[in-house]
Amino acid sequence: AFVPPPPNEESGKVDLSRTLGVFTWGGSRIAGGVVSADDTSVRFAEGSDPARISTVNVARIVLQPIPEQFAERLTSTVRGALLKSGDFVEGKFHSIADGSLHLDSVLFGRRAYGLLDVLAVQVDKPSDKPPPAAQFIAFLEDGSSYHLKSCRLEKGRLHLKDPSVGEFSVEPAQLLELKRIERGK
Repeated sequence: AFVPPPPNEESGKVDLSRTLGVFTWGGSRIAGGVVSADDTSVRFAEGSDPARISTVNVARIVLQPIPEQFAERLTSTVRGALLKSGDFVEGKFHSIADGSLHLDSVLFGRRAYGLLDVLAVQVDKPSDKPPPAAQFIAFLEDGSSYHLKSCRLEKGRLHLKDPSVGEFSVEPAQLLELKRIERGK
């Protein structure tokens, strides 16, 4: 099990760029374990909601905790993989399969890296602002956070609609907090 880093003493917030999960272009974080991924979709462990997400909506996949000394090596502008050694390998994400990350690099061609050697993969530029269509932020007990366009209770399930994740449902007991997004005036 992974224990997220403690809150920043000054701001009282956890640096979400350093916690595990899949981050979308819309700033949502899915705290599910990635089983496989390719150029069409990222699939999560069986029983997860959502079960998968389109790869075009993925900005970053964090597979292992990122040590403090390597945090600045994972930028939002360069695509590639941050390795456990602290090296950053530039390249285009290809897939995650059979315990390996496959990356297409201009210098090295297609290379495979064992998932135990990869801390994070930068697929595209992540956003720290919710998309304009998002009205709420939902925090779930598994550590996920979603920027929601809508949220409704139907037949004993919460149906969530996130512009960068899609539509999916969860048990109401999983919802920890639902906050309205305050826009600058």
